[in-house]
Amino acid sequence: MFKWNFKRDHIGLLLIGLGFVALIANTNILSFLPSLIWLSFLSVGGLLFFLSAKKIPLAVRIVIMAFLFIVALATGGGLTEVVPLLFIAIAFLATYFSCRSCWWAIIPAGVFSSLAATVLLESIFPRWDFESLFFLGLSATFSLLYLLPAAKGGKRWAIYPAIFWIIITVLSNDPGGSDDSAWVLPLVLILGGGIILWYWRKQNKN
Repeated sequence: MFKWNFKRDHIGLLLIGLGFVALIANTNILSFLPSLIWLSFLSVGGLLFFLSAKKIPLAVRIVIMAFLFIVALATGGGLTEVVPLLFIAIAFLATYFSCRSCWWAIIPAGVFSSLAATVLLESIFPRWDFESLFFLGLSATFSLLYLLPAAKGGKRWAIYPAIFWIIITVLSNDPGGSDDSAWVLPLVLILGGGIILWYWRKQNKN
């Protein structure tokens, strides 16, 4: 006969679980999950195909990518606004990886990737404001361009726009400007459960 052995850790796990349930309840993630998985498959798979199938003529690969774009646009569900931004970013990424001297392609790839991420997260988490995420993406783009080795297109001057966009990100990030009250309870539950788990396990070690 099955007998459930209750432990103190279960309280922490229960609180964390309740927190995640409440967190999901405040989002549209479940309704967007199938579209998100499908678009990820099309975009990542398309990029890998474009870069690996070098024996196939370039024109044919471009046509196949255009076909994948049309399919993604037609089957993207609630994420159709993300599709054009995502595939434009992929086009510039493919340009960079196909031609290492085309370092400039990193910049538009980062811009459109940041736009796609912002639109995506605002669709999934409608109660949060992700406006500053775009600026963060720009700072990450120029930071990457700065950190890359010179042989791979790295540019030392990229540190200046990276710092500029980091400052803009900090200045534009105003948590008090949005209504985050719906997120207080889930975050408190998750944090509280984590603290309980950490404390009791620390006590057991002692």
